Amino acid sequence: MKIVLIGAGNMATHLGMKLVEVGEEVVQVFSRDRLKALQLATEIGAGFTNDLNEISTEADLYFLAVHDDAIGTVAQQLFEKGLDDKLIVHTSGATPTRVFDEAAPGLNRVGAFYPLQSFSKIRKPDFQKIPICVDASRVEDLAILTRLAQLLSKHVFHINDEQRGTLHLAAVFVNNFTNHLFAVGEKIQTEAGLPFEMLLPLIHETVAKLADGPPATMQTGPAVRHDDATIQRHLRQLENQPELQAIYQILTKNIQDYQ
Repeated sequence: MKIVLIGAGNMATHLGMKLVEVGEEVVQVFSRDRLKALQLATEIGAGFTNDLNEISTEADLYFLAVHDDAIGTVAQQLFEKGLDDKLIVHTSGATPTRVFDEAAPGLNRVGAFYPLQSFSKIRKPDFQKIPICVDASRVEDLAILTRLAQLLSKHVFHINDEQRGTLHLAAVFVNNFTNHLFAVGEKIQTEAGLPFEMLLPLIHETVAKLADGPPATMQTGPAVRHDDATIQRHLRQLENQPELQAIYQILTKNIQDYQ
C-alpha cells in the first residue's frame, strides 16, 4: 500500500519508521510545521508538505496522527479533496471513530489504528511488544488494518470505540499519572538534597512485581498497613504544599478502599 502520514510528532515518527522498516511505502508526510515534515520525510524517504491542499490523492491509506481535537477538521479537509474512497484512520486512543461521521459523513472508509504505547523521540520502541488496537467501518478494511498491524506487532486486537476509550483511560492512570508521581518524588528528593536515582531500584522492583500477580495484591506502604502515625507524619511534612498533601490523602484513602 501507499501510505500518507498526516502528522510528524512522536507517534507519526515511530509509526512511519516502523512502516518503512517492514516494507511499506510511505509516500508523503504532512505537518503544519514544515521543518518537522521535512525531517521525518527525509528520514523515511518520503515526500513532504505543510499544506493540506497538497496532500497526495494517490495513496491507499491515510494515517491521522494529529491532536485529538484536530481529527475532525483534517478529516473534513480530506473529504473536500475527494478522498471519500480512501481508507482514512486516526491513531487516537480516546477519540471514537464517529468523529469521522460527525465531521465528514461523506467519508466511506474510516477506522482507528491505535498503538498502545507512550512514544518519545529519544527512545526507539519495540513494536513487536506493543498492543495495536484496530477498528474500521467496513469488514474488508478491518482485515487490511489487521494485516498491517500484524506486520508491526505480535499483539493485535480488534476493539470498538468504547473499549478503546476505556483502555486509554486505564493507560492514563498507569502511565501519565504514574510518571507525574515520579516527577513529584524527584522534586521531593531534590529539595532535600537527595538524588532521584536513589528511588530507581524501588521503581524497577515495583514494576517487576506486576508480573507476579494483580497490582492490588502487591500493594505495600503505610496506607495498606493503616500506619496512621507515619501517614500523619507525612502529611505534616507536606503542610506547606497543600496540593501534594491533598493528593497524598486521596491516594491513601483510595488504597485503603481497595483492600
